[in-house]
Amino acid sequence: MNRSMLVALALVVVVTARAALASNPDTVVIANTAQNPGVISVAGTANIAGSVSINNTPSVNVANSPTVQVSSLPAVSIAANQSVAVASLPPVSFNGTPLVNVASMPSVNVATLPGITIANTPGSPAITRSADEHARQPFQREVYPFINDGSYYDVQTFQVPQGKRLVIEHVSASAGMPQGQFPYVVVGTISNGSYLSSYALMTKMGTVGSVPASDAYIGNAQVLAYADPESFVTIYLQRPYYADTASGNVGVSGYLIDP
Repeated sequence: MNRSMLVALALVVVVTARAALASNPDTVVIANTAQNPGVISVAGTANIAGSVSINNTPSVNVANSPTVQVSSLPAVSIAANQSVAVASLPPVSFNGTPLVNVASMPSVNVATLPGITIANTPGSPAITRSADEHARQPFQREVYPFINDGSYYDVQTFQVPQGKRLVIEHVSASAGMPQGQFPYVVVGTISNGSYLSSYALMTKMGTVGSVPASDAYIGNAQVLAYADPESFVTIYLQRPYYADTASGNVGVSGYLIDP
């Protein structure tokens, strides 16, 4: 082959390559093999269609604070007994007051209730009130027993109103006895078929009068006795002797409630 034919062949190859580049000016083919990897520097924006693997951990500098929009949050799975360390929490700022909508309230189950202790000291006593106090009806009654000569006692009675239960909380009494005699005051009640005797302790206050002289006694007691509806409350004034006469008065107080 002579020199003229070589020059002509070279011109044909150059013209053909330029023609191909003119028809596809954006297509660049870079050979990238394991033995001769290609290195690409991008000055502007580049779109990468495939996957990119980063073998090391490069540093990334962000010059400004760009807006990052996340369309959906990926699921993060943490294996059991796996610890997650957070060095610091970034500050979170709200420009306004965001609205939080709760579709339904979750159910809360309490397996056991803790004990409650109420401090009750003389300096700061706890204030309490009976739950049925508004339904209580005040009640009080006084009777006047008289012991005849030759008798040891006298008894007075009264009946509890229909449809009510009587609660007796206090008994008070006074008596005039012959000298040397002392009185007993007993209040008897029946509740649920059981009888109860409540006593008032009598204390001698002195001797009064002259012919005949008598000893004066008074007494009272805090009690708690119940009497069923329409039952009878019995009040006794007693003495250990039967000579001469003796008299007194006995009062009970409390309240009526519905049975």
